[in-house]
Amino acid sequence: MDFALPLGRPSSIKEFLAGVTLIGFALSLSISLVLPFEFSDPAFHNTYYVVGSFHAIALEFLVTDFFSSFFLAYGKEERLIRSRSSMLVYVASATALSYLMAFAGYEGLIRREVIFPGRLFHYMYAMSGLAFVVVSSISLSFAVVIGDALSRYLKRVDSVGGQDLHCGKARAQEDA
Repeated sequence: MDFALPLGRPSSIKEFLAGVTLIGFALSLSISLVLPFEFSDPAFHNTYYVVGSFHAIALEFLVTDFFSSFFLAYGKEERLIRSRSSMLVYVASATALSYLMAFAGYEGLIRREVIFPGRLFHYMYAMSGLAFVVVSSISLSFAVVIGDALSRYLKRVDSVGGQDLHCGKARAQEDA
């Protein structure tokens, strides 16, 4: 089996998705490297560093892998190109959010605490803003694909004369 890294300008959407997933994996791995060691675990375990590490794995690797699976199962490459920019915005904002969480944990933001020092408020505001961008871009990316599928379905319904494609009576009357 021959394996080539998707570097440079991708020639297809499959290469683009493979590259984005590979980058997401590398970014999520880099932030989680210090956690399994006993000498660093007590310092980071109860902070937002762990939260950032988890979000790096979940957002940058698992969700991008789901993107790839969903888009490759969907098919038509020319329709998927419209989702490329929102996917890049998603990966960039998810990466920034994960690393900001880890940095806030490094600065002393304790997880599971409602009260925290005022000097950490700007981290919380930035995390909220980035979370909004992450959710908006993932929603936009899926909305493009689902909207295309819905418009093709509605065109098919109109081409049958407005009849519902799943209605057995209308089909039986047309055949008779």
